Amino acid sequence: MVISLLELFGTYLLTRKGVSSLTAKNYVSDIRRFLSWFETSFGKAFKPDVFTPDVITLFQKAGGDKLANVNGQLLVINGQSSPRSLERYLSTLRRFSEFLKEEGYILDNPF
Repeated sequence: MVISLLELFGTYLLTRKGVSSLTAKNYVSDIRRFLSWFETSFGKAFKPDVFTPDVITLFQKAGGDKLANVNGQLLVINGQSSPRSLERYLSTLRRFSEFLKEEGYILDNPF
């Protein structure tokens, strides 16, 4: 499902939002990084219904870096991304959440 969501998101950006192919490629790359972060941090596959404000807040607090569950607490296990990179990731997540809502994958936009 994740691969098809990435492909659908890329197509959505190109056809419905009119972004360039390079911009769409960069957005998809950012979402791929978020999905990898989610799956590594939570130990389960991403599904749109788990895309919540709490997940976004954790991603932001972790600076987009991996989390590990140590004695029941989530801890950052890598160095933080630059503030500029994190802002780009959050901008991409906002666009991804618009896509998920418009396409009916989620009912409410988590932003």
